[in-house]
Amino acid sequence: MKAIHLFLICITTFLGIAGAHAQLTDQGGINSPRVEATQLLQKADYIMRFGQQTEAIAMYTNAIAMDPGFAQAYMKRARVYQLLGQTQLALADYDMAIKLNPYSEVVFDSRAALRMIAMDYKGAIEDGDKALEIKPGDDELRSHRLDVFIAMGEYNQALSEIDTLIAHGFELEHEYEKQALVNFKRGDLKAAESSVQKAFEVNPYSAIAHDLQGMLLMQKGDYEQAIESFDEAIIYNAQFALAYYNRAVANKHLGRSAEALSDLNTAIDMSNDMPHVFFARALVKKNLGDLEGALADYDAAQMGDSIFTQAIYNRSYTYQMLGDQLSAMADARAILNVNQDDPAAWNLKGNVHVLFAEYDAAVDAYSEAIRMNPEFARAYHNRGLAYHMSYRPMQGCDDLERAIELGYLDSKDANKYFCGF
Repeated sequence: MKAIHLFLICITTFLGIAGAHAQLTDQGGINSPRVEATQLLQKADYIMRFGQQTEAIAMYTNAIAMDPGFAQAYMKRARVYQLLGQTQLALADYDMAIKLNPYSEVVFDSRAALRMIAMDYKGAIEDGDKALEIKPGDDELRSHRLDVFIAMGEYNQALSEIDTLIAHGFELEHEYEKQALVNFKRGDLKAAESSVQKAFEVNPYSAIAHDLQGMLLMQKGDYEQAIESFDEAIIYNAQFALAYYNRAVANKHLGRSAEALSDLNTAIDMSNDMPHVFFARALVKKNLGDLEGALADYDAAQMGDSIFTQAIYNRSYTYQMLGDQLSAMADARAILNVNQDDPAAWNLKGNVHVLFAEYDAAVDAYSEAIRMNPEFARAYHNRGLAYHMSYRPMQGCDDLERAIELGYLDSKDANKYFCGF
């Protein structure tokens, strides 16, 4: 996203200088509405340097009122709305800019970036394709579209794009880092390690490469060494919020709750738009006995209209611990109404029913999870416990044994307790 941000700054500056002259010529007069609107844009650009977004929006709006056909004004206002998190207003302005100037790869690329943030990946790919159609040889546009493929989980397409960009010699350090990330997500740790080493060969001080190395070490269970890698990432980029989050995860695994909480606080101070960080901090706060603080973070983990199901479940559980049954039930109902096609969601629904001693409904939910994913070991374990809690020991022992067969080790203790072996 940093590359996208820098790109937008550069292109905005270019448009403010080179584009202004072209538009002056088109309008044909030095006292025309386009001239006055351009002057307003230049003033707005200047005050944006000092963080005066509200004033800049007013100037861009006045420029649009003077010259409603000024595509550049819509684009610049869209960028400020985007910075302020006002996604729908930004999209409306990008739409208008494209309507007025349908041959600008810059506007399509900018709208693609915003659509990706809004998780409209299909729309982002369509805009990325259109930008490349207008300017087919632009590797930067290709790299931006690659970011969408990664966000979508289209890893084969992402790796193909990365190979093309590496062959072109485009931003090798970052492309190797992206290659490492994709391979990590695919579970190919050996390939991911190779890509990290290539990134180090280009730049041994890469914070992202050190962070990725830490993630690989955590995957191997080497949390102490992972923390050293995250330390290096933070040394090379003290504002790297994700590295603080990852170090917090490693510290949590090592039972260092205070250190984990400190890193999560720092990550949130730097970037408060990452739901998973609030969720992780809520878990740590709950472990430390700060139930009210945990509830606040579970709320933040939902981030507006989206529903972070795991956060809601944990919040429901925390409400239960605080004795607030009405709030706990409200959250439970929210979980029971979402993600009907996700076995993990059905497993969570089963957990919610257990929370309220609704064991038959829990068994039904776990059964649905197992129907969708017959290898879902944890769902077998949970259903086994629900069977035992509802006085059906034979079915319970069968499920616990099946969970053990599938590699769920926690079932061994439960099986010994309930079934005697």
